[in-house]
Amino acid sequence: MVLFDEIEKGNFEVFHLLLQILEDGMITDGRGRKINFKNTIIIMTSNIGSDEFGEKSAQIGFSMSGEEENDIKRDFDKIRDKVISSLDEYFAPELINRIDKITVFDALNQKSLKKIITLQLHKLQQRLT
Repeated sequence: MVLFDEIEKGNFEVFHLLLQILEDGMITDGRGRKINFKNTIIIMTSNIGSDEFGEKSAQIGFSMSGEEENDIKRDFDKIRDKVISSLDEYFAPELINRIDKITVFDALNQKSLKKIITLQLHKLQQRLT
């Protein structure tokens, strides 16, 4: 598994190598050695389009009514489409076309945040005892 965190900040050469990996399943290093990626899972993260969620989305579960939260959830499909279409501004079509799956994550709601905090506090409690 290879992780490219915040891929949009990568150098042009990174995109060139990534395209070669996705196209051929391998790259050749500076010494002529072939590096095989055929059985490799490649994960790329990005903050592209995060501004599409806006301030309201960041406040879910803290200061919003249930109705406002539902409005944002209904708009998520529209936001996801905008985020995916904004990838064209950063990446060449030949790179985007070689990506199998693009996942856009929604903001966490209060219920999810409580679960995460409870799990983390439980782990901390176990370490301290």
